[in-house]
Amino acid sequence: MTAHFSPTLIAAELPSEEISPNPFALPLTYDLPFAQNVHDMWSVTISHDEVMLEKAGQPGQSFPIEAFEGVVISVNDAGDAGFVYAVNLVHEVLDLTIPLYSAYSEQDILSRWRNWGQVLGLPVLVEEPDGSYSHPFHLLGKLAENTPRPQRPELFAHMRASGIWPVVHGAA
Repeated sequence: MTAHFSPTLIAAELPSEEISPNPFALPLTYDLPFAQNVHDMWSVTISHDEVMLEKAGQPGQSFPIEAFEGVVISVNDAGDAGFVYAVNLVHEVLDLTIPLYSAYSEQDILSRWRNWGQVLGLPVLVEEPDGSYSHPFHLLGKLAENTPRPQRPELFAHMRASGIWPVVHGAA
């Protein structure tokens, strides 16, 4: 699509209201909560393979899901309101970062984060204090790399030989 697209603000501010679209209801369309008036309202449509952004009275622009880096979880200070917990679909162009979930309670944040990543087929990422993103499972090493694990009998034999797994004599 060749439409001119220059959002001035999509996810650069904290939302004044909570948003919670359902990742299992794709395709879905919702308004982004940053507009001061109806003429500045952005609408986003998310499907399994693309994201469409539209502004009132202007042609929309679509972006393939693969153009996004991943689904990021972040926590932001909201002053007297405490914290805002957010899940965003991030793009290397920061203006194209799409809020997927935000709330003042951390109750559902982890499940929303995992669900959006799974449904969109994108990696789940964590926002670091410096604003960069990292993969949260890099600390798990071989497990995160899908390294083959030993079969159970082999594993149990190794654990028994090393003294980790106690051998109980007389029990069958």
